[in-house]
Parts: sequence; C-alpha cells; structure tokens
Amino acid sequence: MTRAALSGEEFTARLANITENRLADHHFGVSALALEMEMSRYSLYRKVKEAYQCSASRFICSKRLEKAHQLLQNKKITVTETASRCGFNSVTYFDKCFRNQFGYPPGKTEKHIPKSKKARFKIKIKDLKKWFKVFK
Repeated sequence: MTRAALSGEEFTARLANITENRLADHHFGVSALALEMEMSRYSLYRKVKEAYQCSASRFICSKRLEKAHQLLQNKKITVTETASRCGFNSVTYFDKCFRNQFGYPPGKTEKHIPKSKKARFKIKIKDLKKWFKVFK
C-alpha cells in the first residue's frame, strides 16, 4: 500500500510519529516530512489540510510549539534551550510563534499553568497549620 493510500487514522498516526521524532531537527520541514511519508509535497499538503485544517508547515510548527509548552511547564530550562530543543534556530521567531499560539510569551508559561496543576505541587503553609490543629 502506498503512503498516499493510507487510511485517515494510519496517515495521522504516521504523520504524528514522524513529526514527534524529528521536532528537534531545525532542518526538518515540509520537504523532509513529504520524503519520510513517501508522498509528494502536494499530496501531503492536501491530506494534512483535510485532516487538520492547516498547512503541513503550520502543523509542524504547531507540534513544535506544543512540545515547547510542555517543556516550559514541566522543566526548569531556559527559553533559549527550549527553542533549540524544539527545532527553532531563532529565539525571536520562537517567541513570536509562541505568543501567536498561546497568547503570552514563553517566559510567562509558569504563570499560566492551570491552578489545578499548581495545587498538586504547592502546599500552602496556612493549610498545613489547619491540619496540625486538627491532629493536636
């Protein structure tokens, strides 16, 4: 079966797998993705547009930014290091793309973590005092 004849689920799974594995490579783009998917650029564009309602280059950028967002939430690494790990050559361009996708700069990611996630990691001192009073 040719790659162009893959079913929708097989196509999206293969596309996601290849993209995830090559995110850190700043040379990875639509041409490289089309080669690995064994499709023409046009066929790739058409199938990605059908599945995700965006271009193949926008899909790759979006996946890179999602990965960067995860890294910035879960690890204490710099924005520059995150940009590099996610395949961005320019920190300025990374900042611009990140702001466009998430609405805030990458350096402010920690402030935008949902309160439910923050609550798991932080225990308030006043809550501890309440528990100590209960057990006295």
